[in-house]
Formats: sequence, C-alpha cells, structure tokens
Amino acid sequence: MGKVLVLGKAEKKIAPDSCDITITIESRKNTSAAALKEASVLCEQLLSKIQHIGLDLKKIDISHDSLSFESDYRSDKKYYQALKRILIHTSSDTSSINTIKSIMEEGVNGISYHLRYSIADEADIRKQLMKEAIMDSRRKADFLAESTGNRIIGVDSANLTENEDVYDVSKDDEMEDWCEHERVVPCCAAGSAYPLSDNLKPEEIELEAQVRIVWLLSSD
Repeated sequence: MGKVLVLGKAEKKIAPDSCDITITIESRKNTSAAALKEASVLCEQLLSKIQHIGLDLKKIDISHDSLSFESDYRSDKKYYQALKRILIHTSSDTSSINTIKSIMEEGVNGISYHLRYSIADEADIRKQLMKEAIMDSRRKADFLAESTGNRIIGVDSANLTENEDVYDVSKDDEMEDWCEHERVVPCCAAGSAYPLSDNLKPEEIELEAQVRIVWLLSSD
C-alpha cells in the first residue's frame, strides 16, 4: 500500500454586499477636561448629522472610548488625547456610503474614517469552497492512481487552508462560524452630491480554500 500527497484548490471572486464604516473622533487639548468635552461635542454633532440622513442610532456601535496623556517626541509637546470610535454597519452600495461620508464635509472637524467591505454569507461560501477543494484533490488523486495502475482506497491525513487559516478536516463540523453576520443599516438619503462616483462598485473579494490530503493507494 502506498501514499500520495495531493493539493486541492478552489477559489471564487465575490462582490461584497456589506460595509463597516469606522469613524474616529479625536481631540487634543492641554487638559483632560477640555479634550473630553471637545470629543463629546464632536461626537454629538456627528451623531446628529447621521440621524438626519435616516440612520437609526440604536443600531450604531461605539467601538472605542478613551482618554490618554501623550507626548510628541519630535516637538516634546505634551497633551491629552480623547478618542471615540463609532461603527456603522451598512450595505456596500456606494451611494449610501457617499451619503454617510458627506457629513464630514459639513463642518464636523477632528474626525477620520475607515471602510471595510465584507460578504454577509462568507462562512457558507467558504464551506462550499472547502468541499470543492476536497473534490479537486480527489480528482487529481484518481488520475495519478489510474496512471500508475493503482486505485484510491482511503485518506491517511488531511488539513484545509482558507487563505491564511488552517483547519483540520476532522474538526470541520465543529468549526465555529467566525464570519459574523452583522446588522446592515439601510441608508435613506434624498439625492447625492457625487452622482458619478455613486456608480462605482467595490472591488471583488477573492476567497480561497486549499486542502492537502494524503491519499492511500492500493494496487489490488
């Protein structure tokens, strides 16, 4: 009885359907009270504008709220820094995202943002890609076996790789659904200031699964 190691692979590009918008509010002042007050005022102004464009504030998370004493090593300037971050879960529709971003042009200074696109049913897609990768490995193993006068009789060992994460095949049924299905907040807005860029679409996300299986061979 012999063995053969065969790599199976499956991949798919999918357009994202969800987007996380992280908005950071920052204030730097000489006193802790002044920094906290300015950050709180900026946050209230921002939330007011978010509410005005039709988003439900109860469905928006605060992901960070801190006050720290900092020192700029280049100028030796010392100050208190107040940081607040809010997280908005919305669709990947560019028009909706542009509407949310537009509030930063309306006099609310001291804020920055970061976008992260995602796929709502990513976990289900990855599991399907795992199955396709296993089948790809089996097809290759059958071809190798037949070419050498053997046949596949079983599996000696295997592991799966999803992008950079490795899983044991035997534990697949117990694998946690690590891709959260996050709340998606609809964005209602009348018109857009950027009608051309509203037609742009986010780049597709490439998902990949690889499986390395050691197949058992028999010449019987």
